[in-house]
Amino acid sequence: MWFVFLGGDNESLNVLSEKFSQKIKREGGIYRIKSSEFEKLNKSEDVSNCAEKILKTMLGILNLCGIPCKNLKISNVVKEDKNGVKHTSNILKTTFNVIPSKIPTKGELEELFEYAMKNEPMEKCFIVYSNILNETACYDFYKILEVIKQDLGKDFKSFLKEINVSYEEYQDFKKFVNNPDYAGIRARHAKNFDNPRKLSGPMSLEKSEVLIKKILKGYIKRKTYISLT
Repeated sequence: MWFVFLGGDNESLNVLSEKFSQKIKREGGIYRIKSSEFEKLNKSEDVSNCAEKILKTMLGILNLCGIPCKNLKISNVVKEDKNGVKHTSNILKTTFNVIPSKIPTKGELEELFEYAMKNEPMEKCFIVYSNILNETACYDFYKILEVIKQDLGKDFKSFLKEINVSYEEYQDFKKFVNNPDYAGIRARHAKNFDNPRKLSGPMSLEKSEVLIKKILKGYIKRKTYISLT
């Protein structure tokens, strides 16, 4: 049996265990991730990577909902053998933050997490969105857009209309995040375009983040009927 322990800010650990009580177990002052997926794995590194994916999905959800958590990480992975002997593997992992939208209920958060774990495009969106906690980068915005566009396929254009995002806004977003002439060092591409397409209106890193949040929240509502706005 595998035991995956969490470390970091105590207040944030408490928030995480309250919002995802089915997956985050609190025993005294000790917090651990519980998942049947761990028992399918043999190596501690694989278990740690699986746990990190679960943690980042949760943090991506909380970040999008404006629920503050900070300085969380996978601190330790322990294997209990058939004789009850525990074998410890110290794991050093990146510390993740959630920065401070309608805040959903605990039940909605857990429902959203369970849906994401069964739906690869949604899971990818939250994992990528959790990266934005550490440093806002346009390539992460574009990854989320690509995942959503691929999942919705021919319905993507009608989806944009549903969430009141004009085609011009969408095109400006793509132009901005792709081109370092507009987005600077955080752009998706490093090379400046010879003849960059002009934007139809003002765009900034902050505005592009607001737009991708709107698109992601609209995608969540379309797929799960859970409203985060």
